[in-house]
This record gives sequence, C-alpha cells and structure tokens, in this order.
Amino acid sequence: MKPAYENRGVPLAWLAPPEGLLRALLEEAPEIRSLVPRLPRGPEEIVEALISLSPPAADSTVNEIVGSLEALGAPAPARANAELLGREGTMAVVTGQQPGLLGGPLYTFLKAAGTVRAAGALTAAERARGSSRRWVPVFWNASEDHDLDEVNGVVLPDDSGRPRRVRAGIRADGRACRDVSSETPILDAFLDEAEAMAPAGPHRAAASALLRETRGGSIASWFSRIYLRLLGEHGLVVMEPDHVREATRPLMERELLEPGRLTRAVTRGGEAMRAAGLEPVLATEREVNLFITHEGRRRALRRDGPRFVIEGTTARHDLETLRRRIAEDPKAFSTNVALRPLVQDAALPVGVQLAGPTELAYLAELAVAHEDAGVPRPRVLPRPAGTLVETPVSRALRGLELSAATLLTDPDRLEARIPPSAEEEEFSARFGRVREGLLPEVEDLAANAGPDGSGSRRKARRLLRHLRANLDRLERTVVETRRAERGVGRARIETIENALRPLGRPQERVYGLWPFLDRHGLDLAERLHTTIDPFAFDHKVIRIV
Repeated sequence: MKPAYENRGVPLAWLAPPEGLLRALLEEAPEIRSLVPRLPRGPEEIVEALISLSPPAADSTVNEIVGSLEALGAPAPARANAELLGREGTMAVVTGQQPGLLGGPLYTFLKAAGTVRAAGALTAAERARGSSRRWVPVFWNASEDHDLDEVNGVVLPDDSGRPRRVRAGIRADGRACRDVSSETPILDAFLDEAEAMAPAGPHRAAASALLRETRGGSIASWFSRIYLRLLGEHGLVVMEPDHVREATRPLMERELLEPGRLTRAVTRGGEAMRAAGLEPVLATEREVNLFITHEGRRRALRRDGPRFVIEGTTARHDLETLRRRIAEDPKAFSTNVALRPLVQDAALPVGVQLAGPTELAYLAELAVAHEDAGVPRPRVLPRPAGTLVETPVSRALRGLELSAATLLTDPDRLEARIPPSAEEEEFSARFGRVREGLLPEVEDLAANAGPDGSGSRRKARRLLRHLRANLDRLERTVVETRRAERGVGRARIETIENALRPLGRPQERVYGLWPFLDRHGLDLAERLHTTIDPFAFDHKVIRIV
C-alpha cells in the first residue's frame, strides 16, 4: 500500500453549516439524540454494539451484482466481496452517488475511498475481538437518476488555472443515466474538448487511458468501470439499483397497495426533525414514491382515485395491472429519494452508511419509515471530505503567510491581504443596499411557493440560495475586475482561489479527480485512499507533492 500523503485534519464541525444536522451531530447536541445515535469513537465501538445482524443478500441480488461486475471486468477482490454479501456473517459499508462524467466530483471519490477504508477498519476491529464477521465496501451507483442536467458536464482548470465548464450536450429528456449511451459522437467531442481544455500533465497518457478504456455501455456503466479500475483491487463492490429489484419487489408493491403510508411515516419523521430544531428536507406531497419507465422515459406515478396516472402522459392503470407489471418486469420501476434507502437497506446487510450533509438529514428523517417498514436502520457516518493542495498553491500561500486550513475556515482572510480602495468599498456598500432592499422582499414572495415541506417550497428555498450566491459572485466579479485594473497582486490570489475554492465553492464539489491524475499519475488515487480516515470526522487538507 502506498504511503499516506502529508495532511492536516480540520474538524468538520468548524466547516459544517451551523443550522444543520451535521453540525449538531458533530457537537453532540442533546436535542438530536432521539433522531440519530452519536458518532462512534472508532470502529471498535460499532462492532461491539452490533448484536443482531441483517440477513444476507438474496441469491437473486448477489447473482445480479456478480454478473454485472463480471461484465464490467471488475478485479477479483471486488467479485469475491460481492459473493460474500450473500453469506452469513457479512456486513456492508455503503455509500453512493449518481454517476458523474469523468468520475464525478472529487467528493465522490472520497466517499468511495472512505467506504473501502471503513470496511477495512471494521474488519480489523472484528478480528481483534476474535470475531469472524467480515465487512464489505459497497458503492451504490444511482444509475436510475434522470436529472441529466447535473451530470451533463465537468469543470476543469484551463491553462491559466481558471475553472472552465465543459458541457457534454446530453439531452435532459427524462431518460435515466443507465439508459444514456456513453458511446456517442457527443461524448467523443466532450472527451476531446475536456482533454484540450486541461493542459496536458506528465501523466496525460495514463489519465486519458483511464477514461477511454473504461468507456462503454451507458454513462452509468462508464462511471462504474472508472471506480472499479481505481478501487476494485481493494474490494470495492460497485452496484446499481436494478440489481435489487427482484429482492425488494414487496416494498414497491406496498407503495401501490398502501399509497400514502410511507409518506405519512416521512411526515412523522419531519415532525421529529422540527421538534429537534431542524428543517426537514424531504417532500411529503406524494402518495406514491415510485417511478415507472414509460416509452423510454422515467416518469413518476400518481394516484388518481382507484387508478394510477403516469405523470406527463395520458396513461392510466389500475392496481392489478401495475402489480402484474412489477411481478413481470420489476426493473421497469424505480424509487424516489424517500423509498431508495429502504430498498437499499432491505436488499443488503447494511451496517454502516457514509453520507453527505443532506443525506444525513434525510436518513434521520426516515427513521420512522424504517421502523414502519420493518427494515433495519444502519449506523450513519459523515462522508470523508478533503482539499488537495499542490506545490504551486503551497508556494503562493507561503508568500501570503497563510495556510489552506485557515482559508477553509475563514475564506475572507485571502481577500483581506489586499487592502480595498475607496471605489471597492463603495461597490460593497451598494451591493449591501441591494441585499437589504431585495432579499427580504424576495423571501416574502417565496413563502407563497406552496406549504412548508413541499417540493415547490424546497425548490423556492434552493432558488433563494442561488440568488444570494449569485449576488456574492457578482460582487466578487466587479471588485476583482477593478483590482485587476489596479494591478494589485491578483495573480497569486487567483492561483489560490482557483485551486482551493473554484467558482467560490469548495474544491471537492467542483473539480473531479481526473485533472489531478493527469498531473500526478494514477498512483495518486492509491495514496489518497491510504490518507482517508473515515473515523476522524475531519476535512483533510492533503499536500500533494
């Protein structure tokens, strides 16, 4: 195993939003004890507390996963671990994400690597106490997702280090990721443009081979092959929701037989969140938490009296017709965000799940739904987080007597190194007046976008966040333009900003792993995997040399 990179851990509690569940969990706030158990002190605490085991995965599930891994050319350790999922005494550490082009954002890789590391640490803790239980890392490739706008491009640094978006041109037409081919002229052009955009590093041949040799089938399969190439030798099992459809058919049928039951449980979970002083994140206006593939498109099912309507069409079906369809073709059906965790935890022997901040919140909100469905609820841990700092950025930081860790907790420290001019102060004052006059009025209007907790209200809140963020970006653009005209040391500042907070956002959410592999080689993935510690609950600042 490659040695770990030099790193510094910044406590996640310093970076988590103050109003969210993640901060409350990290600070062990007493008001959330009924929602989620406190974070463990280490893997030993988890294995000691785990008295009853989830049943092993059904033969149909194991056969589907193993068959998929063989078709994808997965390494032997991944295939062997998939077989273990069907045996007594095996538990799974699960994480997941929707497919992303070129492997998706960096945090997706950190999630997958953290799952591998967590499974290894838990297995070692079992051995230390004389237990033969084995933990298997599983990555749930959310290939049924049909929000193709989110997977329709990447952001790469150009030859001056500035972040540039490369669009793929995939039509967001309701197809699921599993139904979108990766072998099209559109993606030929996308790959060519991506490789031309990012300046070639010393390891371009190997980095490009990773993308081109794994490409094939759907964009979801392409994504799976990338992760199996990077982490399959460490036993990572990459699977898709289709692999569990037969085993979890009863949960899908329950949505048709008892429409509204899951939604009512989610509502009770939301009430528990509010009682703890937190805002629920799941919508509760749907009675049926299922989608159906209709004429090649993924569409929601909605109850209309005794029948069910396929949204966006005139198609209507009675209960028995849909039940027969589920029995004959369960892969035609898929779940929404409320039902998906129940399906996952019913199909696999999940003991631990690594989740991002929003996932943590909705998994806590689903506690009532787990109990109501009789589905075991796994222990949930925050996903690993990290920022990669390369040598030119380290040098620029030293020149300003700053550290990457400092900027993570206080991004304004960077701008403070440049004294503002009177003109810039006036711009800031004008933007402040715009915020004071505009935002309260818009917030009042947004309150009319449906009842609290509804999907439309959540969308309105999301658009409000975008408005605030865009105002911030506009102010930065105006100020930075004036500073560039003044020639006030922008080059060093921009080097740092573009590397650590591209587009004003955390690096792990904007850049993917691929440009770093291009500059540092495929060994980078191995060393990052070694550096991750899923039980530290920190944000790693990783110095890449």
